[in-house]
Amino acid sequence: MIKTIIVEDDNGEAAALEGYLVDYGKEVGEQISVKRYSSADAFLLEYGTGELADVIFMDIEMPGIDGMTCAKKLRERDGEVFLIFVTRIAKYAVHGYSVDALDYFLKPVRYRDLRMRMERIRRMKGVGDSVIKISVAGGFKVLNVKDVLYVESDNHTLIYHTDDGCFTGRGMSMRQAEQEYAKYGFVRCNVCYLVNVGKCRSVDGNMLTVGDDVIQISRAKRKQFLAALKNSWTAGVNVCGKSTQD
Repeated sequence: MIKTIIVEDDNGEAAALEGYLVDYGKEVGEQISVKRYSSADAFLLEYGTGELADVIFMDIEMPGIDGMTCAKKLRERDGEVFLIFVTRIAKYAVHGYSVDALDYFLKPVRYRDLRMRMERIRRMKGVGDSVIKISVAGGFKVLNVKDVLYVESDNHTLIYHTDDGCFTGRGMSMRQAEQEYAKYGFVRCNVCYLVNVGKCRSVDGNMLTVGDDVIQISRAKRKQFLAALKNSWTAGVNVCGKSTQD
């Protein structure tokens, strides 16, 4: 979960930003909580007395305590939270370095800008690029990479075998999937199977156990696949009875 706070006196701007955060969470399969404050005074009254946030979106121009002054007080309580300013005038945001602000938005905030900043934050938190979004009948589905065992090519469609069952994806070829998912540690073991090496349990000859399934490693792919397996962050896989650490 990513915990966010919006400090914004304009209800319309705050509602739009909250809606974008909710939409982004649905898109990437990440639970995002949103709490709103209509003034810096109200925010400062509560922040630090309970659970801290991961990201704070701070309006600069507000009645009472302005956003920059609020940010300085915030840093006295929390030096780790990601801080993003929201303003109509860019020159106000250039002083953000003094309070270690990550970035700023110019109003009105656009979804693509919000998405770009959130992707950056997720990467910095070490959770970026952790999901696969696939097209399915009637819409799309988001799969956590850690839950995907392997991808199977069947009659020009891709079947995603996961810990939670199988899902049929549309609109992507096996070659495209191989290129797209390589960054997640997926490697072809034969022409029909693209395997998450982190889910492999053992290799016995040309037979690979991934999850509870056994699939074949082709002669053409064996050398490349075993090399990827040995270099994987998953060090407990057994290859012909020997640890991949050997």
